[in-house]
Amino acid sequence: RKPDNAIYEYVVKECKVDPKESLFIDDRIKNLIPAEKLGFKTILFDRDSNNEYSDNYIRINKFSEIIRLIEKIDKIN
Repeated sequence: RKPDNAIYEYVVKECKVDPKESLFIDDRIKNLIPAEKLGFKTILFDRDSNNEYSDNYIRINKFSEIIRLIEKIDKIN
């Protein structure tokens, strides 16, 4: 279960994905941290703009923002 590292490692292995080419979106920072450590790009789905430490993350609060951010992240890399 999230945020245990094993679930992220399982996804990488079983889905044969490169974390550096993958995006992980979650509404809890504690779930983003292990994904980041494995190399995933992460986005915080932040319904609460007062979320502590949320300024350290790319944030969205609407699903419609996902495509815009994926395009932005892709241009950076």
